[in-house]
Amino acid sequence: MISIIVPIYNAEKWLGKCLESLINQTIFNKLELVLVDDGSNDKSGLIIDEYAKKYTNIICTHTSNQGVSNARNVGLDLCHGEYITFVDADDYFDSCFIENLLNAMDKDCDIVCGGFVAEYSNKSITKCPSKEFCFDSKTAYYQFILGQEFDPHVTDKLFKREVIGEERFDSSIAIAEDRLFLFQCLKRVRKIKLIPIANYHYVINDFSACRREFNIKKYHSILVSKRICEEIILIYPEYQNWAESMLIDVKCQGYGDMYQCKAIKRFKKEYFELKKDIKEFSIKKKYKYSSKKHFFAFLAARIHPSLYCFLKNDMKLQYKK
Repeated sequence: MISIIVPIYNAEKWLGKCLESLINQTIFNKLELVLVDDGSNDKSGLIIDEYAKKYTNIICTHTSNQGVSNARNVGLDLCHGEYITFVDADDYFDSCFIENLLNAMDKDCDIVCGGFVAEYSNKSITKCPSKEFCFDSKTAYYQFILGQEFDPHVTDKLFKREVIGEERFDSSIAIAEDRLFLFQCLKRVRKIKLIPIANYHYVINDFSACRREFNIKKYHSILVSKRICEEIILIYPEYQNWAESMLIDVKCQGYGDMYQCKAIKRFKKEYFELKKDIKEFSIKKKYKYSSKKHFFAFLAARIHPSLYCFLKNDMKLQYKK
């Protein structure tokens, strides 16, 4: 059995499309849908109750609003599957999505990762592994740092239950909680397989509050990346330069977001700390331990955050939530 955990909060506008795309999966009879309503104040709760009445393999539960991490944790505590995956309630999926992930899973593999299609209001952008390949635990850390072939999110991946074990999402973190969860799972990984298939459609919701404003929750992504960077260096010191380069990428993003969202006055201390870190980071080191697009984005951030924001949008440095 494959458990699909869906955290739901005020998603009535998109929820029907999401659930129908799951019900239409080619191996729906092998699925267990765990729908967790995180205290929605729209009709999301009623919608999932109706679906649960129709299908015996749908579990739905309702909680007070405690955030996506808690909702996913509730799902993990309720699910029974040998394999587990996570989807977001405003996304949708090709009918072969789960079957393709399952077919790629083999005896020694702990996580299978596909790609996704970022669906904007006026365009679609596909991010997908270039080919099928496998790597071990040590290489997984390296790929995690690069974030190119192996994106650091949970929604386009199939996990063996034992690789998750008792791991849970940190509910004190509002953004990048999936990045930290995946990083912790890597500590138990034997092998990860990437497949060049993009069946997950990630819908960019332009109305989302987290895309309109900068708040302290968005600063969590920098704190998470700093924690991950420190842990990687402890485990594999030879990855130090790559890890520090990755951390600067996240700091550049936060720096640019503060500027773009006109949040400098509210986060003056954090803004100038990020500016200082970016200015002091070695250009030579960044060039050697970075992709070209992130190197040029870093240079842009050193010049002015407005230039960084322009390049970020033009070069598609960020796809996921």
